[in-house]
Amino acid sequence: MNEVKNTVSKNIAALRTACGMTQAELGAILNYSDKAVSKWERGESIPDVTVLAEICRIFEVSLDDMVKGPVAALSAEKAEAEAVRASREAGSRLKKHVAITLMSMSLVWLVAVLGYILWQGVAGPGGNAWMVFVYAVPVSAIVLVVFAGIWFSRKTVFPAVTVLMWSVLAAIYLSLLVFGGINFWLVFLIGIPGQIIILLWSGIVANMGINSVPKALKGIFTGKDKGSDKSKNADQNRDKFKAGDADQNRHKFKAGDADQNRDAAGNMIKDKDADRDKAAGD
Repeated sequence: MNEVKNTVSKNIAALRTACGMTQAELGAILNYSDKAVSKWERGESIPDVTVLAEICRIFEVSLDDMVKGPVAALSAEKAEAEAVRASREAGSRLKKHVAITLMSMSLVWLVAVLGYILWQGVAGPGGNAWMVFVYAVPVSAIVLVVFAGIWFSRKTVFPAVTVLMWSVLAAIYLSLLVFGGINFWLVFLIGIPGQIIILLWSGIVANMGINSVPKALKGIFTGKDKGSDKSKNADQNRDKFKAGDADQNRHKFKAGDADQNRDAAGNMIKDKDADRDKAAGD
């Protein structure tokens, strides 16, 4: 296992260097941090199979070559072309993710506007309908936290979590003040230990070099769910059964040929014995 880990680490470093990519650039394409890439290249850890397959696709090498031996160095032209292609893919992917995130947040505010109109129509002027927009801020922060954890770096996640925490506290404070007449400003004191926890969490994640969102949640948005894994396992089992049937049939044919050859040899011996007996009788 250590030999495979060392081989993979050397190959990743060699291919990345040949393409003129930094660890941060490769990590951005794979949605991992530069610290994670650094750990892979130092042999301290190894990427899982799906990430390793994506690395092979990026550098146009086979998975077998990646884990078994040193891969051939890319030519200068191919390395430059690969770096440009990877950079364009990363830029295109980033633009798409930003657009989806902004559309989702805009949908939240569209719902807030509709809620404001309905509230004004039912309660009339002075009904504190503006509180709908106060509640829209933490909801927008939740959307940003989810998509930032899936698609963007942790530099985006932790500011979004900070906005979420303080907007929730502000919404609680304003709700108590507007609807209950209670000036409970002490609720903001909760944000002090909360902010400390967020800072400590960001430091732990940075040192570990991991993403902020579990793979299970990420799989929901990327389509890599358990159903696809089950279908892959089913295909593999079906291929195994087919291979097993082919082996069994091949063995049967071999056994049948051996039986036929043995019977033919026996008949030949019997014919020779009969000829010999006939010649002796004559």
